[in-house]
Amino acid sequence: MDGNSLSGKFKKNGDFEGCEWNRAIFLDEQYVVYCEEYNYMYSYHPEAIILTNGRDSIMVVDNTKFRIRLR
Repeated sequence: MDGNSLSGKFKKNGDFEGCEWNRAIFLDEQYVVYCEEYNYMYSYHPEAIILTNGRDSIMVVDNTKFRIRLR
């Protein structure tokens, strides 16, 4: 994805077990993003960085990229 801009850095409380299609991921106990792919990984209380170019969005957790939907 070219032309990304940083949307923000967030914390995922508790366990993060990767993405499954349409899984809701709650960040900072107030934001939610939805997975657009299946990709397993495990991390405890990771930092998540959200990048978007206005059309596509990705979430980066422990240097692993996940395609997400913001709404």
